[in-house]
Amino acid sequence: QVRDELAEVGAGTASAVEVAARWTADEQAPLRLRFAADLALERAGELTGAQPQARSGLTAVTAFQKLSAWFDAANRTRDLLRTTVRADLAVAGLLHQWRDACAGARGEAPTRRGTR
Repeated sequence: QVRDELAEVGAGTASAVEVAARWTADEQAPLRLRFAADLALERAGELTGAQPQARSGLTAVTAFQKLSAWFDAANRTRDLLRTTVRADLAVAGLLHQWRDACAGARGEAPTRRGTR
């Protein structure tokens, strides 16, 4: 489920806010964020050639940097869930970053907030 929803957010076919609401609707939000971070790490590995389907070129370097930053942000957000922060807003912000990272990897401009 997390893999599919991340793909949809990254493609712009799912709302980051709606996915965040689903992810934070129960006590499994930290586990979902951990799995999402692992998926970002897996994609970064693919870009560096550590995994099959490696890509090369400057786009791969830029995408790797964005995925690495997103991995860190996912773990920080997971830590935030232990505080009084509104989990849905924290996760929605993280998912907006995911969409922007995916757009950058495709060579597109990042989306503007509030457009989806």
